[in-house]
Amino acid sequence: MNKKVFLVAGGTGGHLFPALALAQSLKLIDFIFLVDKRTEKFLKNKKFKYYVIPASHIHKNIILMLFNSLKIIHGILRSMILILIKKPDLVVGFGGYTSIPCLLAAKLLGKKILIHEQNSVMGKTNRVLSKISDKVANVVTIVTIFT
Repeated sequence: MNKKVFLVAGGTGGHLFPALALAQSLKLIDFIFLVDKRTEKFLKNKKFKYYVIPASHIHKNIILMLFNSLKIIHGILRSMILILIKKPDLVVGFGGYTSIPCLLAAKLLGKKILIHEQNSVMGKTNRVLSKISDKVANVVTIVTIFT
């Protein structure tokens, strides 16, 4: 049976394109993308399965903070449901705000978590999530894991 892996990327193509490159290079793994609305447009013409996850950053404005916290909670619940239904072997976060609810859900459900950092300086989201991750890696490490 093929391994099933969630690839989580949000925000800009800078988070998604490394995830796409990985998914296109390893055909024997069932990759499922968890993305936000902004990233969805890059996947519409691809043959990969994907789900849109509600996510947001935290504002300093108290009203926006409450609203965005609700979006994050909704994203955690949606991610938990997908993890329980799809049963991924691994959840890989590539950065962006979408990684927050997805990786928190994975941690709560005891799934293996890997953070991929494509830059020389770790982004804010990956820096925070690296504390709950099983490993932090780059593409070479990820390919080595799956081959």
